[in-house]
Amino acid sequence: RDGADRGVIDRFVSSIFEGLESRGRDEGLTFEAEVRLLEIHNEVLTDLLALPSSTAADVYIREDKRGRHVIGGLVRRSVSSVEDVGTCLKIGGELRATAATAMNDVSSRSHMVLLLDITMRRPSAEGSTDEFRSRVTFVDLAGSERLKKTGATGKTRKEGIDINRGLLALGNVINALGDA
Repeated sequence: RDGADRGVIDRFVSSIFEGLESRGRDEGLTFEAEVRLLEIHNEVLTDLLALPSSTAADVYIREDKRGRHVIGGLVRRSVSSVEDVGTCLKIGGELRATAATAMNDVSSRSHMVLLLDITMRRPSAEGSTDEFRSRVTFVDLAGSERLKKTGATGKTRKEGIDINRGLLALGNVINALGDA
């Protein structure tokens, strides 16, 4: 896709791959990229690239010895282009939890996290290889909707309340970080 209809992730990932390819030509860099795709729905983690075989027990978030949070148990899919990343996002989008409301026929009921891991290698002057690793994390949050306008009832209504509560908490955290 070209022009104004390209989304933020598409534009950002495009920029990353263009930069890597340019540096590869100019500086002799090689790179590998992998994608992982996580859904958070009703506080349950799901690997969207491993469905339908994925279970909640497969995916975990833990703190490592250095105090960093680590997400484990996710399938890693090699990608080499913006189109490859788009294919992964399309798969995840189709498997993601949704529900119809009066405001939206396919309202996302979950948050989706895309992890893009990049490993770059460059020959060093000593004949060895220097390796650099980077990660970019994209988060697509479930949308906030006014309950009265959605007409949601039952499970979908409860999900909407939980989504709004979580987004309010996230907003408070972001505001607090901005004031720090």
